[in-house]
Amino acid sequence: RRALRVAYPRGDRTATCLASSGSRPRGARSASPSASGSDDAGETQTFKGRARQLNRSTEMIQRIVDEISREYFVEEAAAFVEDEENVGKTLSSIADRVVRVYVDDLDNVFLASLLAYMKAAEEADKPDVVELLGVIYDQILLVLREKLPPAAQVTEILTQIPSQQDRRAVLAKACKGGSDDGNAASPF
Repeated sequence: RRALRVAYPRGDRTATCLASSGSRPRGARSASPSASGSDDAGETQTFKGRARQLNRSTEMIQRIVDEISREYFVEEAAAFVEDEENVGKTLSSIADRVVRVYVDDLDNVFLASLLAYMKAAEEADKPDVVELLGVIYDQILLVLREKLPPAAQVTEILTQIPSQQDRRAVLAKACKGGSDDGNAASPF
């Protein structure tokens, strides 16, 4: 049995989940008949499902971090041996490659777990861990943006442009299919 301690993104609460059992976090109600006489079987199943999702997300985060760390270490060692400052792979490019392998297996619990780990690392004053988790988070968002349909990509870009004139220019270019000649097909 291994215990997993999770800090929630909001508040000071923590929960301990046992990976090999369906135990509830400390302080949680046990599955017992409620005041109306019905049992909490649905609540128990929901909790077990969430615990499984959390454990799956934690394992996925660990796999991604391990793979990126291993590859980054190899690159740094190669750069040291070859007496070069940069072999050509940055942490972002390594994270991009690794994230692309796992992106189809990620769910909303994964991103919430990743943010919780980032907050916990920040509170524990571990800037290197915060940086690595932040790079992973950013790469996941970039890959997910690439998977959006073209119209959604344009909308997402437009939300980041402060000037109305610049937004109109981007929208006009998008309607021309990304070219300036106006002959390309519209992405809409």
